[in-house]
Amino acid sequence: IPALLVWGADDVVVPPEFGKAYAAAFADARFEVVAGAGHVPHVQAPAETFALIDEFAGRA
Repeated sequence: IPALLVWGADDVVVPPEFGKAYAAAFADARFEVVAGAGHVPHVQAPAETFALIDEFAGRA
């Protein structure tokens, strides 16, 4: 099953390097970083985050 992992570029709780390594554990994962967002990109940069989700889900 494909997975989309969305990370904030400025996340200091769980840095993007961890997310990239985590994504590598999936057989079919896409890792995206949202510029200007921290630990909660869906709150801090909702337009960018939900555009990634829409595109991944084939709705863009």
